[in-house]
Parts: sequence; structure tokens; C-alpha cells
Amino acid sequence: MVPVGPNVAVVFLTRDGESQDVVYMLLEEDGRVLRAVKLTDTPKIDEQVVRLAPFGEHLLLAWQESEGVTKLAVIDARGRFRNRPATIKEPLPQNDDLVLFPNGDVGWLVGKTGDRQLRLVRVCR
Repeated sequence: MVPVGPNVAVVFLTRDGESQDVVYMLLEEDGRVLRAVKLTDTPKIDEQVVRLAPFGEHLLLAWQESEGVTKLAVIDARGRFRNRPATIKEPLPQNDDLVLFPNGDVGWLVGKTGDRQLRLVRVCR
């Protein structure tokens, strides 16, 4: 959940036939749905993880696809894309939220036990 003014934004995965898609909802404080938008409609791609974070005046949407590719896009409070999704090769956290840095950047940690690596992924505003 991410605050959007007096409201709350959430993203989640929903099954659509054989694949999963990303859905965005804008809710009032009492839980009433103000807006619901299907953000991805990709029958051949099965989204695995989705995360949302404040990002300046908008929101940073991040989702991981089944082949391990992560997509990043900025959306507004109505769930409209402000840019084309960018692709990175860093996995999203499976059980943790994204972290908001004091300057407004968003990031997360990626750990690999085989190489004993810990990397910080940081998306700059």
C-alpha cells in the first residue's frame, strides 16, 4: 500500500486465464474503490512479483516477469503510465517492499549466496 494524497494505492497480481496480470487500485480511506486498472495484459508473459513505491509526484511500478526480467514504469495516481516500461536484469524482492530514500529515489537489495554478493539496486528520480 502506498499513500496517494488522502487515498491509498495498491497493486497486485490476478490470474487471467493461463497468465497473471498486474492490477492497480486506488482506494479511499474507508476501502471504497475509486479506480481499478489492469496495467498489464500479456497472455504469454506470467508476471511473478509486483511492487509499488512513491516516486516524486507519481508512483514507481515494478514487476518481475517469469523469465526473470524486471520492468519499471512511472504511473500517476489514476494508474496511467507516464513513460514506457524500462527493463532491467535485477530481480525484485520476493517478500520485502521497495525502500524510499530520503531524496526520493527507490531501491532494494539483491543477494546471491553462490557468489556471496549483496547489491543495492537504486532507481533515481
